[in-house]
Amino acid sequence: MTVGQVHVLLAVHDTAHSASVAQVLMHAGAAVSMVQVRSAEHLLEHLEEHAPSLLVLELDREWGALEQLRTRYPHLPVVVVLAKPTEELAFAISRLGAEDVWTLPIDEASMAARAEAVLHRLRSAHESARATF
Repeated sequence: MTVGQVHVLLAVHDTAHSASVAQVLMHAGAAVSMVQVRSAEHLLEHLEEHAPSLLVLELDREWGALEQLRTRYPHLPVVVVLAKPTEELAFAISRLGAEDVWTLPIDEASMAARAEAVLHRLRSAHESARATF
């Protein structure tokens, strides 16, 4: 990983769309690693060992994993990927502090623009933090 490069952890339940999401993130300049999560506890254990700059978390209809994640890692930027979005779910996720919500199936052009925007905000925040020290 080069200086200024954002490390993204792609946490998925189903790997069907993960390659496309990873490709969009890498094209936007991120270093991407992926983990297939079995439970919220599994994800939290993985984060203990591998601290990313950004977590891209695939959720189905249950957002309990995000609630646990926000409690333990309140400052970790999170983008949520939803396979079956509802307005209620998107609202709940936004209230929990997600950076963005992406939906499946993937519209690569839209997701690329959104990925670049999130990564740009993270890079700017990292550069600002380094400049103050």
